[in-house]
Amino acid sequence: MKEIIGNVIKHNREICGLTLKALAERTELSASYISQVEHGKVSPSLSSLVKIASVLGTTIQGLFEEIALQNETPVIRKDDRRLASSLNEGISISFATNSILSKIMEVAVITLDLGAQTGDNASSYKRFGSQVMYVTRGKVEARLKDSTYILHKGDSLNLNSDDPHSVKNIHTNTSEVIFFVVPHH
Repeated sequence: MKEIIGNVIKHNREICGLTLKALAERTELSASYISQVEHGKVSPSLSSLVKIASVLGTTIQGLFEEIALQNETPVIRKDDRRLASSLNEGISISFATNSILSKIMEVAVITLDLGAQTGDNASSYKRFGSQVMYVTRGKVEARLKDSTYILHKGDSLNLNSDDPHSVKNIHTNTSEVIFFVVPHH
């Protein structure tokens, strides 16, 4: 268990872009102690965990939830994907990433029925970072800021998540796009 806790702390520290020294300074713990925790050589005290979790922008519960997720399978079957509720009719959204990977990158598979369109208010999706939209089936009209693009199967569009954007199915059948989202930390 010490090794798993250490791995989760190290992973979170690296995602936050902190060195051992920086985390040590912010938590008022020694870099040597944090290194020993990360390498599974010592078990952190409750008060140390509180300090570390706080600096890493999470809670002790958040750290332990990550530990529980360590047992997630890397394979996600099509029928086992997490589903999201869509803001619009005729759209289904599922995720091809597990909970662990979703903290680094999210892959959303969006299926649009004929004429279905996502909203154009990017902030309503609460994603901040970079995205690549890749069309896997059909033909879509993608709006990005003030520009409109017609994308066919195999085409992609690069964008910042917080830029206003929408996707509309203009094919005679169902269209499918995959969004690869990498959050900015």
